[in-house]
Parts: sequence; structure tokens; C-alpha cells
Amino acid sequence: MIEIGKSRLKRVTREVYGYNHDKRKLVVSLETVDLITINEFGRRQRYSARVWDIYNWLIRSTAERAHMEKLRLKKQRKAERLAR
Repeated sequence: MIEIGKSRLKRVTREVYGYNHDKRKLVVSLETVDLITINEFGRRQRYSARVWDIYNWLIRSTAERAHMEKLRLKKQRKAERLAR
């Protein structure tokens, strides 16, 4: 568990995210129960996820990226073989 104390730790991103008139900074909060909460600066809608869920998502997306790269190489070799 992340030891934060009674208050949550909040930080605002340096970069602006979004498109056109919806560009805003993000506010990232570490909650006391192993939650990461993200909301747009100046808006009330919040999105929360457990640290474990974010870690699992990162691992799965890295594995999926490697798998897709292998499939691209396999498809390229097949195209070269059929072109002969």
C-alpha cells in the first residue's frame, strides 16, 4: 500500500492534452487505497483505477505490441514469398 497520510498526493501535468478547444492539463492523484485518479483540470469528472490494474494493463499491452510485431514480420515474409 502507498503510504500517503491523510491527504492525497496531487500533481498537474506539464503538457496539455486534447484536441482543438478541449485542450486541458490533467490532474493526477494518488489516493490512500492504492488508487490512481485522473481528471481534467477544471472539470469534475474523475476516472480511477487500482495500481494493480494499471500494472496489468501495461504488461498486457507490451506483450500485445511484441506479438503484433511478430505477426507483421510473418505477413511481410509471406508477401515476399508469394511475390516470387
